[in-house]
Amino acid sequence: MGFYFGAEGKAETADMSPTLTAGEYVSILSHSIETLYVGSHRRYWSCDLAGSDLLIGRADQVVESFSKLVRQDPSDPVARRMLGVALLYQGNIAFAIKQFETARQLLKREARKDPSFSHAVLIQLEAALLRLLLIPMYSAFGRRDAAMRLAKEAFIL
Repeated sequence: MGFYFGAEGKAETADMSPTLTAGEYVSILSHSIETLYVGSHRRYWSCDLAGSDLLIGRADQVVESFSKLVRQDPSDPVARRMLGVALLYQGNIAFAIKQFETARQLLKREARKDPSFSHAVLIQLEAALLRLLLIPMYSAFGRRDAAMRLAKEAFIL
């Protein structure tokens, strides 16, 4: 982070708070996306295996694996999201929605802890994934108000 002093070298406003440059923002966003994707796969080495198992109809095994991860760390929103996806494949939509909603609440709690900017971006990306999963499910089950609330949340979370 730095300070922007314009073309003449003078501060453009009296506000001397740090400014995030475009390059710094892109770097943080890139790092956050990589952390979300690669970090999840490192933390849950079974992700690729789970994806394969889901595609060939072994949803029950995947649900059990991710249920175990959630029992080990109930406050892990990523594990809950992954369990929710496995539950969708299993056909247990109501419990999948519950896992996604719990993951959202955990992310909101984590966002209130005043994280670093890069961690805040990571939280936003994870929340966006959950919204992408929940909005169509809410709409399909006639929960239009909940779907609209989530769509609006994308702009204010």
